[in-house]
Amino acid sequence: ASMIRERLRAGEDKVRDADAALRRLEADGPLDAQLADTRRELVELRTQLNAERARRTVSMGRSEELMDQLRGVRDECADEMRARKEMEADVTAWAAAVHGRETQIVELRSALEEVRVTREEERVRAAELHREFA
Repeated sequence: ASMIRERLRAGEDKVRDADAALRRLEADGPLDAQLADTRRELVELRTQLNAERARRTVSMGRSEELMDQLRGVRDECADEMRARKEMEADVTAWAAAVHGRETQIVELRSALEEVRVTREEERVRAAELHREFA
């Protein structure tokens, strides 16, 4: 954009210079050939300046479109990062829940083993009592 502005300013300077030269020639008298050349040069310079302005307008429009696209991509990226953080939080919560269940399973297995041992002890004791009273 700055390069376009510089080219545009340079074109405007050339147009001003050509305009000033034209005025000088007109003031000096009837130098028809030089005046005609200067007028043609002025027309060419104005045409170039207008073309440069049109290119600048197109470039600025394209720049705005690209900025809009960039903002959209940034917004999408931010949304994806938020979703990723939410998923990571969910995974952390699920991992904690799984760990809690694993701890509960270990405790239940330990309690089950204690019940088995107690039942075995009671079975042995019942067998002893049965022999004693039989």
